[in-house]
Amino acid sequence: MVSGDDALVNNQRQKELQDARILQADEGIRAAEADIAAGDAGIKAANSAITNSRSGIDAAKADAERTGLERKRQEALFAAESATRQTLEQAVANQQRFRAQLASREADLTSATAQLLSRRADLARARAQLGSAELEAQKRQRAVLDSQELLLHAD
Repeated sequence: MVSGDDALVNNQRQKELQDARILQADEGIRAAEADIAAGDAGIKAANSAITNSRSGIDAAKADAERTGLERKRQEALFAAESATRQTLEQAVANQQRFRAQLASREADLTSATAQLLSRRADLARARAQLGSAELEAQKRQRAVLDSQELLLHAD
């Protein structure tokens, strides 16, 4: 049989352990809050990257269209023997370069969109961690131990 003093000592140890659990749960909340702030910042950065990528796409499309028209013009002039092969080759190279830039900008947009989705998922995870009832459960357990201590003292 456990003596009253032993029971009180045991209760005090359990309370100390419970205090450590409460502190750990509270630290988990602080970490989740920091993760939420980082998630918000990541979303803003990804949205900015998407905006920049879209602007880059618009510019690259305009350049690709312009150089495509120039290529057609140079091909017609070359066919009429009014332009040199070198001028035509330069127009072809320019068109290919701007098409490649457009493809690169489109890849940037795809990447930025994927980053945004990833950051949204990170934010959702952090919010779920913040919403955890772990801290409250640990505090309730501490209250149970406090009640047990009062009963032990009464005995």
